[in-house]
Amino acid sequence: MNNSFYSQSLGSNIGATSNLARPGAYLVSPSFGKTGASETYSKISRAMWQDYLDRFSMYEDQLRDQINNDQLLSDQVARNVAYSNQANDTARRDAVNRMRSYGVQLSPSQNLKFNKRFNLQKSLGEIDAKNFTRLAKSERDMGALIGQAQSSGALRENGNV
Repeated sequence: MNNSFYSQSLGSNIGATSNLARPGAYLVSPSFGKTGASETYSKISRAMWQDYLDRFSMYEDQLRDQINNDQLLSDQVARNVAYSNQANDTARRDAVNRMRSYGVQLSPSQNLKFNKRFNLQKSLGEIDAKNFTRLAKSERDMGALIGQAQSSGALRENGNV
């Protein structure tokens, strides 16, 4: 820690750490009387608060803006729904190809049931994709609010991207 910064910003009443190591050295000058320690403490507190404002508050503001922005969530929901639909279409195509390879031909009523089942699975997949994406965002936002930090690799492992 650079003591010269604190010595300059808090006045000449605070000595460097080398002065504190000497027996009989005062952190607060006795000439201040009864209010010296409280004035020095208030100066230290103001300097620490200003340091916080200068170095960290802008990042907290950016994080708060990202948490409150729903555009990224909408984009991610759309991508996840597209992936879910693509996976369902691939599964449907594979099932049809598998039935063709065995020579199975569906009757019109069987084909209706087959299509209905895959359409229901597709709808459920879309709903799950939307819900889990929103859940992952709310968990990530809550983690950000409480100070939890995760790398993008950890997010990918948990499926919370």
